[in-house]
Formats: sequence, structure tokens, C-alpha cells
Amino acid sequence: MNVLRSASFAAGLAIAAGCANHSTAMLPSQSGFTGSAMLRFATNLMTNGSFETPKAPPGSYTLYNKGQKFTGWTVVGKPGNIAIVSDTFTYGGYTFPAACGHQLVDLTGTSDSRTGLQQAVKTTSGATYTLSFDVGNAYGTGNIGTSSTVLAFVAGKQVLRAKNTKGKGLTHIVWQKFSTTFQATSSLTGIKLINGDPVSDTTNGLDCVTVAPKT
Repeated sequence: MNVLRSASFAAGLAIAAGCANHSTAMLPSQSGFTGSAMLRFATNLMTNGSFETPKAPPGSYTLYNKGQKFTGWTVVGKPGNIAIVSDTFTYGGYTFPAACGHQLVDLTGTSDSRTGLQQAVKTTSGATYTLSFDVGNAYGTGNIGTSSTVLAFVAGKQVLRAKNTKGKGLTHIVWQKFSTTFQATSSLTGIKLINGDPVSDTTNGLDCVTVAPKT
């Protein structure tokens, strides 16, 4: 988000690479999830779906450029970056609480490009799965924008255009859950989530990404 272009945060941003396997992913109980949130993540096939690792600096964010990796994810799409954001980050009177845990991703980063994230999950060919995620929108004038759109792809095919227009009159990011189903065609299925906002819109939150067998 261009709200991330504040000079006070731009200096010293750590850019980390490397990918951890699913066995090291944070458990729901370790992330502060309880009740329905724990149930939602109990059968999650995604690694690091709530973006709890690596840790962003408190009150700030960390940028990852196209081609870089962090726990479970690879940055893909058009040249640009995304940001892992601490839920204590504030800008221009707006706050950015996470939907799950204590961190979120802003798909606009500081590049505002059609950049995003991708992860491959283990699936069974012929089985049906549910992909769900939360889209966060900060509704404001200027470069913050009035909607947030995430384009979801499964095995290279777009399956959902998730648009959140909530938050008018509020000064914090507002989350909306979206979901869709898909039938796997192989033992490994690529999930890709891309920023669908125009370059003039500089906030697009993503959190709580799950893939689970449909029940």
C-alpha cells in the first residue's frame, strides 16, 4: 500500500528469503485462535495461511519482492512487492488489525502492482476442496481507495474475483470472508492470490487463507 511509503518505515526494512515446510507451520493454539477459528484451521492444507511468520517489526511491515520466498509462500505476478504487516501498524489515522493472528499481508506492498502470492498444496486427484480467505479493505479518500479485490487462481485458472467494499466511515481495515470450491486434477495443486486493485488503490489486505477437503 502507498500508506506503506512513509519514510519513517521505509528505512531498514528486512527482506527475508527461505521457505519452511508444513510441519513447522504455527498451530492455531499458538497463534491465539480459539473456537470457530481453530476449527477453521484444523484441516488447513496451506502452510502459514495467517502469515504469522516471519515476524514483521512491531508497528511496521516487511517487503518481499517478486521471486522471493517466505514461510510457505512465493511472491509471483507482475514485478513488484507485497508486505507482511504487523497488526499494530498505523498510518494517517487508520489501523490495520489482522483477521487471524497478529499479522496480515498487504498485496499492494509499495508497488501497487498485479503482484501476489502462490503456494502448492497436496491434494487428491478427483477430490473437491474449499478455498477460503479474508480480504481486508480500508475505505478512504486519496490513495487509500474504496474497495479491495483479490484474484484467486487454482492450477492456473481464475476461480474467484473477491471484492470487498466495506468500511465506509471507519478508520480501520474491515475484513470480509470469501470462498469457492474446486476439484483437484493432480496430487499437487497451485493456489495463487493476486492483487486486483488499480494502481491508484493502495490498500489490499489478505489473511486467513485456507484449503480444506469439502465436507
